[in-house]
Amino acid sequence: MKKICIAMIAATGLAYGSNAAENLIRNGSFEDETRDWNFLSMHGIVRNLERSTVVQDGDEGLTMRFEKPADKLLNGKYGAWGRIHKTVQVTPGKNYLVRAYVHADKGFSGVLSMLVKAGEGTGTIQVFADAARQGKWQVMQGEFIPTSQQCRVFLNAMGDRGEVTFDNVSLYEVAADTGIVRNADFMRGLNHWTFSSPSGKVEGNAENKTFLMKAVEAGSRTPAWGRLHQTGIVLVPGRKYVLEFTVETSPGLTGEFAVWLKDSSGNLVAKSCPPTGGKPQSFFCPFTAKEPKATLYLNMISNQGTARFSNLAIKEQH
Repeated sequence: MKKICIAMIAATGLAYGSNAAENLIRNGSFEDETRDWNFLSMHGIVRNLERSTVVQDGDEGLTMRFEKPADKLLNGKYGAWGRIHKTVQVTPGKNYLVRAYVHADKGFSGVLSMLVKAGEGTGTIQVFADAARQGKWQVMQGEFIPTSQQCRVFLNAMGDRGEVTFDNVSLYEVAADTGIVRNADFMRGLNHWTFSSPSGKVEGNAENKTFLMKAVEAGSRTPAWGRLHQTGIVLVPGRKYVLEFTVETSPGLTGEFAVWLKDSSGNLVAKSCPPTGGKPQSFFCPFTAKEPKATLYLNMISNQGTARFSNLAIKEQH
């Protein structure tokens, strides 16, 4: 790929939007306790508390307390298993996005997952949360294409002690994601993306059609580094493309941001820039593909401040 970029100052602000489709999950925030849901203590003793100990939004959630493990462990590790589930009707062949928020307290150790069954093949997905992130809300989400009209959504927690709360469960019909960069507007959260902090501590969050990185703690020898990447970018060798993106850094950003598109042979489209001074700045990077697949990286390297990425796209040049 040719290593070349052209920068332009954006004349307008960022575009915002929301998904206005109908949520197929009734009582997804558990404001009516477990109405329309089925709670089960599958193994050991797990109790559904009458009042949530934490909530992600609103007044209620669904809190499970692990009270007594069974003598026989599940998978040789976990003494108890709590599950809540429900069934909804969907249309085979359509595209759906399912999402649930989960919070584990500092006493919990185990597995947190969401399982969706709407037929075989593309109708079944399973998503896991990071049980080690205690005391913080996490989102579990994924997309599926039903092969059956009946869709069952299961929220599971396996462990021995502590409390787990689920909240704001949703299921929407969504348009198929057909862009070269999948989930480029982050409306599907971090679907198809992976966030990491290779140095220091940087927090990342998908919000309002953007992805925001915030430096929290400097690295021991290098500046804090936040990185968001997507693998499997499909390109046609020999074809011309343009990589587009917008970045807005806070006035307090002390380092730089960088966007890379790298294929398996090491060919690179790269743009590294100083802070934008609190104003959105757009970039247009033309290149010719050398390999059929590449990985896209969004980076922020700074000990303080934020960088907000938006308007991501890879488009063919005609």
